Amino acid sequence: MVKPTINDIVRIAGVSPQTVAQVMDSSSRLSEVERDKIEQINAELGHSLDVQQDTRAKPANLLIGIVYDASAFPFLAQVQQGVAEAIRGSNFAAAAVLVSNRDEPPGDAIQAFVEHHRPTGLLLLPPYSQTEELARLAARNGCSIGGLGPGAEDMGKNIVALDEREAVKSAINYLFVLGHRRIGFVSGPQSHTSAKLRELGFLDAMAEHELDRGAQLIANGDYSFRSGLEAGKMLLDVSPRPTALFASNDEMAAGLIHAARERGLHVPRDLSIIGFEDTAIAQQIFPALTTVRLPYADMARRGAIRLIGPEQAVQTAPLVLADLITRASTGPAPG
Repeated sequence: MVKPTINDIVRIAGVSPQTVAQVMDSSSRLSEVERDKIEQINAELGHSLDVQQDTRAKPANLLIGIVYDASAFPFLAQVQQGVAEAIRGSNFAAAAVLVSNRDEPPGDAIQAFVEHHRPTGLLLLPPYSQTEELARLAARNGCSIGGLGPGAEDMGKNIVALDEREAVKSAINYLFVLGHRRIGFVSGPQSHTSAKLRELGFLDAMAEHELDRGAQLIANGDYSFRSGLEAGKMLLDVSPRPTALFASNDEMAAGLIHAARERGLHVPRDLSIIGFEDTAIAQQIFPALTTVRLPYADMARRGAIRLIGPEQAVQTAPLVLADLITRASTGPAPG
């Protein structure tokens, strides 16, 4: 029979390795209820906290690794802010782990980081939060795993998710309130979970208001400015022409504004435009872009809290709602 280890206590009690370690050290930071629970499970397993150390892995450092790809994720500063808020006042530290598919397989970079630094957990940012292989790699090394990502399909992976489908639905509802009844949509690449959810949100809202959601009002894009420009040219040729357009990210929305100007249309008097993500370009273009803001600082704070202490997970909802930021690119439907 395999002798029980600290990892078994962590799994059954639903606490972090650091909480078990505090029992071993007779820390006064634990409540009596937490201590009694861990000591009871320890006794039932026949484990000896004061003698037996987990021989299957070295003890973890109080470190959270933030795994990201700079070319695919422009919100690192917001994530770092959120993680800093979560670990403030604790003994934890955080480190950014830059991974790029161009340099080496992401699994190799993460394996090297885990072996060298032995972090308590890894916080995977998109697109890595959608990669099962990386989650399994971290688990094999005794490392807790969490992530930020779109959707809410699998909360079991400890993903703190943005309800992107509902966010797009709310944006379309806003256009409906402004009087728009002919609304076009520019999708993102269908290989992205986020793109699929954003299109579903559009279809949900259009169906709810019994508006035309036919194929002629949906154009494909790839999240680039150029694809938004081409999609805009196509959608503005539809008759009758849409009075509003929604783009699945801000880059494509900027392309739509450019396409409208080429046609001599005024934004927002003739055409309202909404983007998604609230990246820097949203305030740099003219007119400033109405867009859906992704609350990555809040998501990262929640994700880090869930890694630091799984027992606190119930206090941090795994599904986050986005805010619609209204600016000058939207207005009432033309008469």
